[in-house]
Amino acid sequence: MIKKIFFLGLFLFCSHLQAIVWNEPLAVGIDGLTGEEPASSINDNNQAVIAWVGSVASDYVIQTAIYSAGAWGFPVNCSPVGSTLCSPTVEINAVGDIMLAWQKYDGIQYTLEWSLYSSGTWSSPQTLVASDYLFENVSVKFNVSGDAILMWTNLPLGNQYVVHASSYTGGIWSTPQSLSSVDNNVVDAALALNDMGDAIIVWDSDDGALTSVKAVNRVEWGSWSVPTTISTANIYSFLPIVSIASSGDAIAVWESMEPTVSVIQAADFISGVWQAPATISAVGANTDSPNLSLNSHGNAIAVWRQLEGMNLESVACRKLNGSWQTPVVISQPGGNCRDQIVSLNDSEEAIVCWRIKEIKPTGYYEFNIQSIDFSLETWGTVVSTGLYSILREPHLILNNMGRAWGVCACMGYIMTSEANF
Repeated sequence: MIKKIFFLGLFLFCSHLQAIVWNEPLAVGIDGLTGEEPASSINDNNQAVIAWVGSVASDYVIQTAIYSAGAWGFPVNCSPVGSTLCSPTVEINAVGDIMLAWQKYDGIQYTLEWSLYSSGTWSSPQTLVASDYLFENVSVKFNVSGDAILMWTNLPLGNQYVVHASSYTGGIWSTPQSLSSVDNNVVDAALALNDMGDAIIVWDSDDGALTSVKAVNRVEWGSWSVPTTISTANIYSFLPIVSIASSGDAIAVWESMEPTVSVIQAADFISGVWQAPATISAVGANTDSPNLSLNSHGNAIAVWRQLEGMNLESVACRKLNGSWQTPVVISQPGGNCRDQIVSLNDSEEAIVCWRIKEIKPTGYYEFNIQSIDFSLETWGTVVSTGLYSILREPHLILNNMGRAWGVCACMGYIMTSEANF
């Protein structure tokens, strides 16, 4: 019996050392059309969507490709061709409906446009809001009920960026609501929504003397709460990310400046109350650029980059059964990692991707997108996804069935690579 257990454990350990294998990268765009700014989403029925900005000369168009029945469909135009378009954000829900939003500039005004994919058809683009100023931090979340939230930051008075949100219920968008103070400037903001309609928005708020992390929440499509500060008092804190579980509990992570180093901090939102923040990065480590993924069990993985000598490492920290574990370096020695992103599913499987700078024999450089997987309570080995990206960060989507796609823009193409646990 002991031998059987030993060999079973050895088999599981060795099988995981093989790591996941990424398929040959595939271009999903249209030949002759340059693609940039991809956004992506996946559901548990192995349906996925990628949205991006396509361009020919000075003309732009929002395009999408949908993965269904085992193949990527042909890209379609979701906006008219012509105006300057940017910032696509997209999410597919559990039944395969898709909410898409983007920003348009016609030379006079900026507008936020949206389109809904349902029953196999995209709706005509419609305008939600217009402004004389650029929209930032545009993000849409869409749940199984067909309800959505669109969040953005904008300059309503022309001097400070303010957080705004609008809710989509019963086929109608609500009047946009300002959630942050017009006296404080917002640089970064993030949105999370679950299938019950619980939602949280976090942002960094600069009052001119200190930047702190603030949050609002709402329960089942109720009213937004009053903003509350969730970061440590009198410490410069910024770059917040938030993820919400099906229970309505959530976790936020961000970067904070201590006297000699930059650290990663996290706070739990439990039963409607934000808990005191805690530092989850290693003592003395200089860190930045956190990312986070939380599953329905309340477990999470946070990733960030860490300065080690002249190199930048990828670091991961797991939260299991309510406690953050010791951070571990997951990248290979001597790398220069950036743009870390993580996705964790309900089977406690995860993938982390990042870009790493590689100098070629010609003297030119490119950014290879690498990954590492987590399963069977163990980190695997670092592998290449086969994707490369020079200027843009990678996208990563993983579902509860263990299917994943990496997505990036490279040399004008929208590229994707698939992997499976």
